[in-house]
Amino acid sequence: MYHTLVRQKLAQNFQKLNQGDFESIVTQFRSSTHHIFAGDLALGGERYSRDGVRQWYARLFSIFPGIRFTVRDIIIQGWPWHTSIVVQFQVDATLENGNAYQNEVAQFIQLKWGQIAYMKLYEDTQRLANALHIQAEAGFGEALAAPIVDAPAFRSA
Repeated sequence: MYHTLVRQKLAQNFQKLNQGDFESIVTQFRSSTHHIFAGDLALGGERYSRDGVRQWYARLFSIFPGIRFTVRDIIIQGWPWHTSIVVQFQVDATLENGNAYQNEVAQFIQLKWGQIAYMKLYEDTQRLANALHIQAEAGFGEALAAPIVDAPAFRSA
C-alpha cells in the first residue's frame, strides 16, 4: 500500500512538472538536502539546500520552456523512514532552432518520512551540452552559465 501511494505521488509530481509547476516539487525537499545533476554544465553540480534546488529548477524551465517529462519506469523499495526510488524518464523539448531535444534520464531518490533527502540525476550529458549550446545561441544566457552549487550545511556529530 505504501509503495502504491509513493508511485501515485511521483506520477502527480511529473504531471505538475509538465504544467511548469516546479515549486510544488521544491517544497517536497528537506531544507537540508542533497541534489546532484551529473556533468559540468549549467544544469550540473551539487546543491545542499532547498533554495539551491529551487534555483536549479527555475534555470531548467528557463532554458527549456515547455519541457515535457514521460515516466518509463519506477522502482520503489523501503519504508517511510527510508525509501529508495529509481525513476527512468524521458525529457522532450523543442529547441529555439526548431529541433527536437530528447534525452533519457535515470533519477535516484531517497525519501525520509516523505521528504526528499537525496536526488541524483543522470542523462546523456553530451546530448544535453549540444542542446544548451543551441539555446545559448538563441539568447538563453543561462544555458552556458556555471552550475548552481551551494555548500552543505554544517552537521554536528
